[in-house]
Amino acid sequence: MAIGVIGSITKDRIIIDKTRDEFEQVGGTVYYSSITLTNLGSSVISIPLLAEQNSYLLKHLIHKNITCYPGWTDKTTVYENRYPSDSQDVCERTIMENAVEGYNLEGSGKYVSMFAAKKLAYLGAIRNKNETNY
Repeated sequence: MAIGVIGSITKDRIIIDKTRDEFEQVGGTVYYSSITLTNLGSSVISIPLLAEQNSYLLKHLIHKNITCYPGWTDKTTVYENRYPSDSQDVCERTIMENAVEGYNLEGSGKYVSMFAAKKLAYLGAIRNKNETNY
């Protein structure tokens, strides 16, 4: 039996103020949950929510042999993770785009109905574009 994970796959922008380094990496609850469950030996089916033009983000899941049924949305969730100091423990996180906002889970219809139990992986404590957590 497969475990189904539904939620955002994100484009994370990492900004390190001190060195002025900036790069992008894949992230999101659906990504981390799917990878972790697979590494623990579970069979995983993922329904990542993202814009079709960012489908390249799915390669990270497909590479791990995770079955993906994308839930196409108008935009892909984008996090900005800014590290303003030397400490990796201090991070300002801001949601720049939110794919889940207004998403109808039933829009994934036939895929969602495959699972006896459902858990929507959501964006956690940071829900507002301008909200920052330390």
